[in-house]
Amino acid sequence: TSKHKNAIKLSHERIPLDTYSTIKFSKKTVVTSAMFYNDVNTQKTPLITGSSDGFIEIWDEDSKYKQLRLDLEYQKKDELMCHYGDEDDDDDDDHGKSGKEKNSLVPSILTLKINLDGTMLASGDSQGSIRIWNIQTGKCLRTFDKVYGGAVTCLDFSRDGEESSRILSAGQDGSCREFGLRTRRMLKEFQGHTSFVNSCHYVMTEKDKNGG
Repeated sequence: TSKHKNAIKLSHERIPLDTYSTIKFSKKTVVTSAMFYNDVNTQKTPLITGSSDGFIEIWDEDSKYKQLRLDLEYQKKDELMCHYGDEDDDDDDDHGKSGKEKNSLVPSILTLKINLDGTMLASGDSQGSIRIWNIQTGKCLRTFDKVYGGAVTCLDFSRDGEESSRILSAGQDGSCREFGLRTRRMLKEFQGHTSFVNSCHYVMTEKDKNGG
């Protein structure tokens, strides 16, 4: 009957009102980005947050996201992934610094993206920089420092195999730029927008689907 169909439709469209979990941050910290992802190793769905203090943290599903994933050795040692200020731009020195060693002018993490096989994380910040991380080790693999005049607003990994070779990005300056993860340089630039670009994506073609 039509009433039965409408009842089913309403049940599927019901908006959850109860809070599942609450993560507490310090009073001066604001969460500026967040995403869930499927972990291929644990078959779980961790939560990643980026915040106004430059930190990137991965939260454990089993704790209802109230605790960090301590199976990741770097988080267990409190050596979190982080974007540092102007004085701390060297890739090799990023991993392992504590919060006290950061420059005071730290950027906010505004966008996060995981590659297809869940091994790499891309993060973009309010100072126009992009960093690529190994999720399992917390090591910074690539840094594209201040490649935008304003903030980085969105990111996407290329779909050209298990290890993505490119990263697409967009920013508040109205442009989109593609960078090579192997070449470590800008490959393409797309201009023409008169305001912020808030979304950018690679399109999956038949060639991509067939592994070409």
